[in-house]
Formats: sequence, structure tokens, C-alpha cells
Amino acid sequence: MALNACFRVLLYKIFTQLYKIQCIVNLRSLALVSLMPNVPKCNQIILCHTSLWMMIPILISTDNVFKFNLCLNMVFSILHWNRFEQGSKYQFLDRMFSIMTLFYLTCRSNPIPLPFTVVLYAIGSHFWQYSLFRFHLCFHLLFRMVGFYWCCMYCNHTNQALWWLYLCLHMLHISYLWLGVEFSSVKYV
Repeated sequence: MALNACFRVLLYKIFTQLYKIQCIVNLRSLALVSLMPNVPKCNQIILCHTSLWMMIPILISTDNVFKFNLCLNMVFSILHWNRFEQGSKYQFLDRMFSIMTLFYLTCRSNPIPLPFTVVLYAIGSHFWQYSLFRFHLCFHLLFRMVGFYWCCMYCNHTNQALWWLYLCLHMLHISYLWLGVEFSSVKYV
């Protein structure tokens, strides 16, 4: 019991320090943030709506800690991408719960997908820094897809036929969102 309380206190201290560091970094980089171009609305809509795919592992998992973490990850991801603002608290919480999810999966399951997720995220971040947002979107979606598959592996939800169905539906979902945004921005004379 005492160990559990100590663990909670340690987690609280870690997260408060992370939040303080995030606030300091945001204050120091206000000039950089204001110079950075905004993410296209199309990317924001796609990343917001595709966050809902986390519902599948949430619904099938039997691990309540994993469910709770993934649920918060999904909520903060939706909030972050719905009203995108560089350096916002939603961006911080989205990243924090994503890291916690990956850490949890690394500790509790097969860590083989971890290098793929890290590399895809790093490549996407590289494109973000140079305002190549279409490439960023592709690599961020691939990062999410590997993470989604890893979550399904953790939940023993690995039927290959079902996985291919998810992959096709995911691509259709992204295409539908992409075309919907592209067509809604066309002005008819």
C-alpha cells in the first residue's frame, strides 16, 4: 500500500515537472511559435477524426489501466487537433498520454513496434519543422497506424483478415475526410 502511494507521488512530481518544463519552453519559444506557419485545416480535420480509431482497442481491452490511459489519449488528441494551437496544453497532454501509452506497451507487451513508431514520428516531425505538412500528415498517420496495430496486438486482437479490413476502412475514412475538406473549400462561381 505504501509503495502504491509513493508511486503516485512520484508520478505526480514527474508530471508537474514536465508541465513546468513545457511552460518554460513555450515562453522561451514564443518568437519561434509565432513564426511557424499554421497546420492546414485539412490535416487538422483528418488527425482529429482519425483519433477516434483508438476506440477499438479501448472497447476490446480487458486491462483497465490501459483503457483509461488510451481513453485520455484519444480525448486530448481530439481536443488538440480540433482546435490546433502550437504549444497549447492540449498538445502537451496529447503528447504526454501518447508517450505514456507507448511506454506502457513497451513494458507490458512485445516491444518490436517501438523503433518503427519512433522513426515514423521523427520523420514526421522533421517534415513539420520544414512546413512540409502533406508529408508530415502521411508519416503521422503511419505512426498512428503502427501504434493502433500495437494496441490491437496488446489486446490479442490480431486476426489478419480483420486487420486488412481495418486498414482499408482507415484509408477510406482518410480519403473521405480529405475529399470532403477539398470539395468544401472549392468556390463555385
